[in-house]
Amino acid sequence: MVYDCRMNKAQRECRVEVEQGSIEARRRRRPGAFLVAGSLLWLLCATGCDLFDLDTTRLVAGSVIHSPAIDAPGGSLPELTFASVFFGEREAGVDVFVFPPVGVVGADVQLTIFAPGDSVRDVPLTGLDDGNYVSSSENDPNLTYQAGASYRVEVSELDDFFEVDVEHAPAPEAPQGAPGTHTIGEPITVSRSQMRIAFIEVLRLEGGAVFETFSNRPTTHQEVLRVIADPSSYQASSFEIPGDAFQQAGHYAIVLTTAVRGVPDFNLYSGSGVLVGAGEARVIQVE
Repeated sequence: MVYDCRMNKAQRECRVEVEQGSIEARRRRRPGAFLVAGSLLWLLCATGCDLFDLDTTRLVAGSVIHSPAIDAPGGSLPELTFASVFFGEREAGVDVFVFPPVGVVGADVQLTIFAPGDSVRDVPLTGLDDGNYVSSSENDPNLTYQAGASYRVEVSELDDFFEVDVEHAPAPEAPQGAPGTHTIGEPITVSRSQMRIAFIEVLRLEGGAVFETFSNRPTTHQEVLRVIADPSSYQASSFEIPGDAFQQAGHYAIVLTTAVRGVPDFNLYSGSGVLVGAGEARVIQVE
C-alpha cells in the first residue's frame, strides 16, 4: 500500500494506491482480509487524516433484505429477498445530508454471495435511471438469504472498481412482547434480545390485500446513509409502535428485521455502507 500525499492550495490531499490484482481476482476473494485494511484506514482518519473524503466522491448506499413469508386469515405474502444499491457522486468536502449525492447511471453493479463452505453466487443488479440498481429473488433465484453468509456489492465504472463487504449475515429474530390479541388504537412495545440494527414494520392483512400502517425501515439511499452515519436509535432493546398503526380491527403482522452493515472500500466515501438483514413476523389480531 502506497500513500501519495501532496500540498495543494494549503490543503493536504492524500491518495491511497493499493496493488489489487485483477478485478476478477478481487471478485473471487472472500471477505475478511480487506475489512482489516479498511478498518485500519478508518482508524487513521479518525485521528485527523483526510485520507478518505478529500478525493473520494463516489459513494454506495444499499440494502439486501429478506422479508419472511406471512400467512394469516386476512391475507398472505411470500418470502422475498430484495437487493437495492444506490451508486452516486457527492461533492467533495460537503455534507451529503445537506447536498444529496447525484446518482451515477451506466455502471456495472453486482452482488456476490459467499455462502458457508465454497458456494459463491453472482447476482447482477439492473440499473434504473436514477443511480439505483436492483434485483429480487422473484427475478433471480441466485439471490438468496442465508444466515452466516457474506455479501459483497461490487461496482465497476469504466476503469474504476468499488466494493462494500458485509460479513456474517444475521439470523432473523422474532419480535417479543406482541400479544396474540390487541386493543384497537393502543400502542405496542416490541422487544428483542440482540443489539444489532433493527427495523419494525406493521402490515394490516385484509381481503387478500396488504397495507403498511407503520415502518421505520429506510427506503431511500439518503435514509440508508443516515442509518450508517448514526445507527444508535435502531439499536435499542425495544421499540414502541404507536396506536395509530392499529386503527382498524383485523389481522396484523409485526415484522422485526435485524441487520448488520458493511465496510466500504478505501476509494469510496467513508460514509458509504450496505445493510444486510432478515425479518421475522408475528401475526396478531386487533379487536
